[in-house]
Amino acid sequence: MDDAVLDVRDCRRGDHLEGLQGGIADVLQQPLPRPEPVDGAPSEEVARDSEEARELAACLLARPSGDPDADAVVTVLAGLLDWHRREDRPAWWAYYARLAMGEEQLYEDPDCIAGLRFDRVCGTEKSSELHRYTFDPVQDSTIGVGDSPVDPATTTSPGTVHEIDCEHGVLVLKRGLKKRELPHPQALVAGHPIDTKALRQSDTILMPQCPCPR
Repeated sequence: MDDAVLDVRDCRRGDHLEGLQGGIADVLQQPLPRPEPVDGAPSEEVARDSEEARELAACLLARPSGDPDADAVVTVLAGLLDWHRREDRPAWWAYYARLAMGEEQLYEDPDCIAGLRFDRVCGTEKSSELHRYTFDPVQDSTIGVGDSPVDPATTTSPGTVHEIDCEHGVLVLKRGLKKRELPHPQALVAGHPIDTKALRQSDTILMPQCPCPR
């Protein structure tokens, strides 16, 4: 794609986000805090877990049993040690890309809903309020009941989906007291990927015992 086209799209996306952030700041009567820049390097925990997975995989593969079938199984298991983290990457990349999308891109992405308009409070459930929103019913979203989608303007979930009707363009969010302090969302994106930390740890536990350096 032409670099000039990409530059124009990036500018439009930036203008859109600046407008959303400015509107929210006006409602809150204070400027929104901006996140500190990061270098993109993995956290110490992720780096440590990845290193341990590589060491264990190397140790397993360095001790062939002489049985081709058993060694083939060990090879597959060794490849699974860091599999969850590798598979998580595209999902997280897609999630952060959606947070930076402009309205038109959010409108076209099936994992998002754009053009939300607050309608009214349509009920209560315990200490939570049910907030009814409308949107263009042409959109077909994968966001469903029970999900906690994220407002790209605040990068925080404004509530839990209590009801959604894409055919008629109606969304009902269940919002507790703290969630009601947040501004009404103008768009929503699917929540962040499922945390696979427990699965990654279980893989190392299930592997054959190996005297690798820890």
